[in-house]
Amino acid sequence: MALLAELTIESVEQMLAVNFLGPLAITKALVPSMLSQRRGSIVWVSSLRGERGDPGQVAYAATKGAMNASLYSLAREVGRRNVRINVVAPGMVVSPMAEMIAQTRQALVDRSPLGRMADLEEVAAAVAWLVGPHSSYVTGTILNVDCGESAAVHQEPVSA
Repeated sequence: MALLAELTIESVEQMLAVNFLGPLAITKALVPSMLSQRRGSIVWVSSLRGERGDPGQVAYAATKGAMNASLYSLAREVGRRNVRINVVAPGMVVSPMAEMIAQTRQALVDRSPLGRMADLEEVAAAVAWLVGPHSSYVTGTILNVDCGESAAVHQEPVSA
């Protein structure tokens, strides 16, 4: 987390490489085989911040937003060949990343209707469902796994 004035272009480029260009490169490598087999499912892990940023998350939100925006185009490109692509967008998850922002973690938990953070297993279960047979009709979807945080339309931002 860093305010815009504190960001370096190098740190933004690194975050873009990890959060967007990496998943895009892996997808580019996998899609030709899936298209030829006429089946496949890809799930990217984004973030609720890709849709709703908070102060101090300009670069992070932009990289996850790029992922979210690309999802729609890619789903239309590959869908006719029975290849699906979806995004899981977690809110706050109990993880080392959450520990790094401990000063704002409680404020994020407080604005969540369920009043807690998601567990890694809950996010993994959403990914497993999206790649599995019970979601065979789902593509081009962003599935928020955020303890209801996205349900709060008028949220006060959590300051950095």
